[in-house]
Amino acid sequence: MTTISELRVLVDAMIIIDLHALGLWPRFVKSRGRVVVPSIVADEARYYREIPGGPKKEIRVHDDASKNLVEILEADLESIIAVSARFANWFMDNLHPGEIEILALLAAAPADELSFCSSDGAAISAAAMLGLSERCICLEVLLKRKGLGRQVEAKHTASFMEYHLHQGQERRITGHGLA
Repeated sequence: MTTISELRVLVDAMIIIDLHALGLWPRFVKSRGRVVVPSIVADEARYYREIPGGPKKEIRVHDDASKNLVEILEADLESIIAVSARFANWFMDNLHPGEIEILALLAAAPADELSFCSSDGAAISAAAMLGLSERCICLEVLLKRKGLGRQVEAKHTASFMEYHLHQGQERRITGHGLA
């Protein structure tokens, strides 16, 4: 059986930014498993700060891709439209373009090929609303599985992930937020 640490894991912009701020990005992309960055996220994640209010430091995801440290994927327009059409307009307002691309890539990939790591509650709930809960992993757990365990902010914990997965699963059943 394949474990999530052996899979390709989609990461959103906040994961990239926070891993840079923690100084873990270089080790993270070189560790077990493959880091996958959606094309929109690769363009969104541009800067981070090591300390709040500190100077901005540049993120260079495209450079990492050119060194084969990350894989950049682009969802086709039809997949993005199909995923977007599954949500109510008011719920779509909670999702950023990079998150919509993530959901399109995740929905199109076989279950054993691609997982999703995020700290955005709406994106996590949206994945659950699409029936993709089992493919979501929080940064806290992913770091442990990669041998990089650290204390992380609440938004990166298993309890945060479980809360938003539960919210999305309830919406999947009730239809609240679905088109």
